[in-house]
Amino acid sequence: MLIGIFFAMMVGFSWIVTGAAVGLAEKHGYGAWRHQFVYTSMYGVAAAVVLAVGATLRPDIPAFSLRFKLLPALCIVLWGVLSYAQNLCVGVGMRNGPNGIVWTIVQSGFVFPVVLGFATGNTPLTGLKAAGVVCVLLGVVCCGRARGSDAAPFRRGWLLPALLGFLFCGLNQCAQALASFFPEGMRPTPLVRVICGAIGVIMAVAVHRAVVRFCRSVHVGEHPAPQGKCGFLLKICAVNAVVFFLAGFCFHYNALDRLEASGRISAANPIMLASCLVGFAIYGTVALKERLTLTQLGGTALAVAGAAFIAA
Repeated sequence: MLIGIFFAMMVGFSWIVTGAAVGLAEKHGYGAWRHQFVYTSMYGVAAAVVLAVGATLRPDIPAFSLRFKLLPALCIVLWGVLSYAQNLCVGVGMRNGPNGIVWTIVQSGFVFPVVLGFATGNTPLTGLKAAGVVCVLLGVVCCGRARGSDAAPFRRGWLLPALLGFLFCGLNQCAQALASFFPEGMRPTPLVRVICGAIGVIMAVAVHRAVVRFCRSVHVGEHPAPQGKCGFLLKICAVNAVVFFLAGFCFHYNALDRLEASGRISAANPIMLASCLVGFAIYGTVALKERLTLTQLGGTALAVAGAAFIAA
């Protein structure tokens, strides 16, 4: 169980890179969808190459097994689709509002798989855990009421995308958790899960771009990508892809599987969230020079406290 907790913490730290990359993609005019497509393609190809080489050279190692059942694999594909929707919402929210607050609201969607754990009986419902869920929701309310300062008020149009991101975050984490509820022999291996997630994202990109092209035909436009600056996008996507691939292969699904085996899968996402929120708050303050307001501090503190109560 302790190893599962450590793995979950490492996953939470890796999410900071994704949040930072989405924010940078929006800030420099690329849009979250371009970031999602490029970096997903990178880690998807990397996972496929590693799996192919490993299955050829060391087919006896379980990590390189190609066995899986369709239903749990589809859960991970669904995670990819919902993850793409989440990050589109994150991009819009970060473009118009405070990155730290948007990220806190969206990542608080981890309460969805906690409730799923209660509903399935994998995790017993206790007063402390219920209080944790309430704390997280109060944290979302606090962050949603943030208005910035008189000198630097927030622009309109950031809260609704953040709340939609909160919803999609919760749903995609439920999809991930569901894959770990299947018997061990049915679950895809971590590498196969990474590939299935990438397939889901690419499918979502294709549908999204088709919708955008249709909307263009009725004069609903989209900002073009900046010219001659693809190098920066490739850099942030490469860093994001490396971190995501290593986190997925080494930590994420191993954390879910280990904690599920000990009957504590509902603790996985709270631990990831607490690590991610604290780390991203530091990133926002140091790298983005965002001033922490009292409402943001209160909301983040409530979310982290709720995560601690749920994980207890």
